[in-house]
Amino acid sequence: MLLQALLGLRDIFRAVGDFRPLAIYLSASRRGEFERLFQQEEVCYYPLFAERLLYGFLNAELPHRNLVAVATERACRRHRPRVTLSFLEHFPYSRAHYEGVRRSQIGARCCAVQHASYNREKTFLFLDPSLEWRGEPEGCVVPHPDYVLPSGELGTELFLQCGYPLHRVLTAASPRHLGTRASPPGACAGPCGAPRTMETVRVLLVCTLNVELELDMVEAVYAAAQGSPAITLLLRNHPARRVDQQPAFLPYKKYIAVTRGSLEDDLAAADLVLFTYSTVAEEAFLQGKPVWQWLPAGFDGSALAETVRIPRFGSVASLRRALAEFRRDPARFAPDEEMRRHVLERLFCAPDAALQPLAPLIGRLVAEASVT
Repeated sequence: MLLQALLGLRDIFRAVGDFRPLAIYLSASRRGEFERLFQQEEVCYYPLFAERLLYGFLNAELPHRNLVAVATERACRRHRPRVTLSFLEHFPYSRAHYEGVRRSQIGARCCAVQHASYNREKTFLFLDPSLEWRGEPEGCVVPHPDYVLPSGELGTELFLQCGYPLHRVLTAASPRHLGTRASPPGACAGPCGAPRTMETVRVLLVCTLNVELELDMVEAVYAAAQGSPAITLLLRNHPARRVDQQPAFLPYKKYIAVTRGSLEDDLAAADLVLFTYSTVAEEAFLQGKPVWQWLPAGFDGSALAETVRIPRFGSVASLRRALAEFRRDPARFAPDEEMRRHVLERLFCAPDAALQPLAPLIGRLVAEASVT
């Protein structure tokens, strides 16, 4: 159902006109001890955050989250679900959802399904157990799910590090990756059986939501491939953000073909996949495709690079040399069966490779909710 259908103009005006959070922040920020919270050793970092904090209390984020919580509360009271599922773990939108379920007081279990691969540098996954679970020091517990459903060993480890009790971490098959499998023994979708020298190398650049980051990769790969007619560059946009529509992409439009097909078609057409931290890299790796990482200037969000050793580049010169080596001997760069199985277990499914579908887990939680 559409949550917006449960809201009226009165709800919207009430949320937009609620300046209590702003008043609380302004009152707290005038105290001397507030700035000391931003002090580390002899450096005060408050000036770096002051403007952003004020903007956060003035923009539409808090009214929007409050409306999500109100609508979720009403939806729960109307339909009385036993279990609710969200797919953005600890993102603010999901926090509002958990708060709405709590306010409804119907006893529903909140479950968060891992929506993408994570590593230890993707800090927006992590939370502070003392604050989230115990509400220290002021006794205000932050909304969080009752259960998390990570995919793979690494996801399970990361959620346990966040303070979730072991019995609340249920490793399952993410609906997004139900069809994800490693290539069977002896099979390889990459250039395993390719001739020792390739006439043409088709390089697929896979992009994320971070346009600036991906434009940096585009510029670097173009510079590395420039002057080599043997290299064909293909670009796959993120479904929600088009890099090719950015003004900064115009100089490369004639030289980089933008794909329009399915992910399966794009991977089938590629000899080599280049990425910054897209989950597509893991799927390509499991198919036996050689996968290289262009190192981002900011944080490194690649779970694949944390799981196995892959070629990684931070300079155009090193990437240019590697492309020449790849053309001479592409099979040398293809992941072997053991590496693909390791990635499958770490990032997508349980160690025994027996993926648990969500339905039995949800059924169990429904039964528990009915009893309690």
